[in-house]
Amino acid sequence: MTANESDLLEQIASTDPVDSTESAREVVEATMETLGERITDGQATDLAATLPDVAADPLREAHPREAEEFSLAAFVARVDERTDATDDSDDPVEPVDRIRAALTGIGTVADETELERTRDQLPGAFDVVFEPGQLLDDEEFYGIVAEGLPDTVDAGPEEATDATLHVLAERITGGQAGDLALYLPREVRRPLVDSDEETRKFDRDEFLERIATQTDVERSDAPDLARAVFDGIRESTAREELENVRTQLPDEFDDLFDSYSPPQDDTGSSAHSRRGTRES
Repeated sequence: MTANESDLLEQIASTDPVDSTESAREVVEATMETLGERITDGQATDLAATLPDVAADPLREAHPREAEEFSLAAFVARVDERTDATDDSDDPVEPVDRIRAALTGIGTVADETELERTRDQLPGAFDVVFEPGQLLDDEEFYGIVAEGLPDTVDAGPEEATDATLHVLAERITGGQAGDLALYLPREVRRPLVDSDEETRKFDRDEFLERIATQTDVERSDAPDLARAVFDGIRESTAREELENVRTQLPDEFDDLFDSYSPPQDDTGSSAHSRRGTRES
C-alpha cells in the first residue's frame, strides 16, 4: 500500500461515520465501483489516472462500461449493498455519511479538473455527497452555536439547536428537512430525521415563540438563539441547500439566517466574540 493510499484511508477512517482503515477501504471501493457505473467509461478512466489504486481499480473495473442513469437514492443503495458495514442506528442518513466521507477523501487526492468533469456528468442531487461543508462532528457544530449565543441567552447550544431544528422541521416540508439532515452531524440532525411530511404554515413570530417556549428563554432572545443555530447550519451545509430551505420560508424569516452581532462596549469592541457580524 503506497503512502498516498495509506494517508487517504487513514483520513477517511478518522471521520465520524467510518471507524477503521478497513471500513474506509470497503466504502471507497464500493463508492468508486458505483461511481464507475454512473459515469462514462472515458471519464472513469481519466479520473482513475489521478487516484491511488484503492480508488482507481474499482473505478476502472466497473461494469457495465456505459454510463447508467440511476438516481442518488439508487447510488446510495448500491454502495450500501456492497459494504458489510454493520449499522444498528435507525438513522437513514448513515450510508450517505460514509459515502460523503469517502468522496471527501477522494477530493483531496484527485485532480481537481477531472473531479469537476465527473460531477458535471451527475445530476445536481449528487452534490450532497460531494459538498460536505467541514464534515463537522456534533461537538464542533455545538461549538459554533455556543460561539454565536449571546451572553443574555439562558440556553445551552444543544438545547438551542434541538429546539430550533424541531420548529424548523415543522415549518418546512419533510422532504426538505430530510435533505438538510444529510449535511448535519449525527446527533444534531435528529429532529429533522424524525420530521413528518406535514408542513405547518406559521409566521416568523410563531416560529420564534415556539423556540422560546421549548427552551424557556425570553421571547426577545429567541431571534439571537435561532441565528446562532443557523450559523452552525451555514458552516455545515452547501449554499444551494441552504437556499432551498430559505425559499420555503417567507421573506420575514431572512434576518434569522444572518449571524448574531454582539453589543459593543465603550471602546467600540465586541463585548462577546463572534467570527462574523450580522448582515445589514
